[in-house]
Amino acid sequence: MIAERGGDLTPEQAQAAIAAWLGRDVGPVSLRRLTGGCVYTVLEATFCAPESPVVFKVAALPGDDGLVAEQFTLSYLHRHGLLRVPRPLACDVSGAQLPVSYLAMERLPGVNMGQAAGALSAGQREQLEREMGEAVARLHLHTGRGFGLLAEGASFASWTDWFRRLLVEQFEENVGIGLLASAALAKVEQLIGKLPEILEEPPAPTLVHGDIWSANVMVDPNGGRLLSGFLDPAGVFADPEYELAYLELWRSVGPGFFRAYHAVHPRRPSYETRRQVYWLNTLLLHVWFFRQQQYVDGTERVLDGLSGAVGL
Repeated sequence: MIAERGGDLTPEQAQAAIAAWLGRDVGPVSLRRLTGGCVYTVLEATFCAPESPVVFKVAALPGDDGLVAEQFTLSYLHRHGLLRVPRPLACDVSGAQLPVSYLAMERLPGVNMGQAAGALSAGQREQLEREMGEAVARLHLHTGRGFGLLAEGASFASWTDWFRRLLVEQFEENVGIGLLASAALAKVEQLIGKLPEILEEPPAPTLVHGDIWSANVMVDPNGGRLLSGFLDPAGVFADPEYELAYLELWRSVGPGFFRAYHAVHPRRPSYETRRQVYWLNTLLLHVWFFRQQQYVDGTERVLDGLSGAVGL
């Protein structure tokens, strides 16, 4: 199971950190815990300065490479103007300043899409989906030389090879926890051997967010545009269908998104089968992470679908 690495800050520690990267004292800081962090603690820091508020993502121990990778990804997206994400302000994992690791970043306006959903009219929902589809389509115009995580160099020449490594990792992690039946695990192993027949090499490695769901989409009902931005980008050079499948699995978007997206990137044949392979990877991760029956059931449903589609 993924270790929860969340740490904590006192207001005084947050004040010291802010003063260090701003180069001046900002006076008292008040902290409020934000929802949505599954691994790290996420805190909103408010203080008397124009830069207020900011968000701290905190790990309990120094040396947390995940926060360094996130800072790199946010900086890359900002530098290239690819996607509206929080601007990273400071990152310290040395333990020299504070006995934790932290990433400080801009606080995007509004609330996340899950919190905003009940207050949006049908017209606003359609507008939000259109804005999301346009934003993701623009991101998917950015290509690279290799596949894999942006922060790790994305050096794989083949998408199928990189994704196979990912699926093998999820398979091996699930073997030992005893939640999936042996028959289901046998199907996963069989599918891994069939990946070269099922997956299609995309025209180029495409940069995707990699974790778009309702908690990672910020909505500002008071702005001219509803879409405020995106949180927690994984930053993967991938097959863009990997992103689309993730959005469909969690029902994060509807037809408005896909109309806007496919106006730029036409749908490729046989997506429906590849989509199920990408769903399987995500569900295996969730079985391992959360140990909940709903993800076990979802995994078995996807495997049933793939059994008919590719002959498992």
